Amino acid sequence: MKKKHIHKYKRVNLGRDKKYHVLRCTLPHCTHYIDKELALNREALCAICEEKMIITRAALRNVRVHCLKCTRSKKRNEVERILELIETGMR
Repeated sequence: MKKKHIHKYKRVNLGRDKKYHVLRCTLPHCTHYIDKELALNREALCAICEEKMIITRAALRNVRVHCLKCTRSKKRNEVERILELIETGMR
């Protein structure tokens, strides 16, 4: 019987030309593969914090598909500052 679960993805190259990237589930005993474009806007587990997330175009650029919260970037810092301002303004 097949167990249902939310996949945790890693980008891998398929074929000799190294240009065809697919996502592979890294959970034990799971043989699931999916084309990068078909994975867009699907639910997955973050490869770092293992929380549920929706796969975005930004997440597809990473080798290990992870959420914005686990990404070290200027955009994340800006989002955190905006959320902090909103939170302090609500009080």
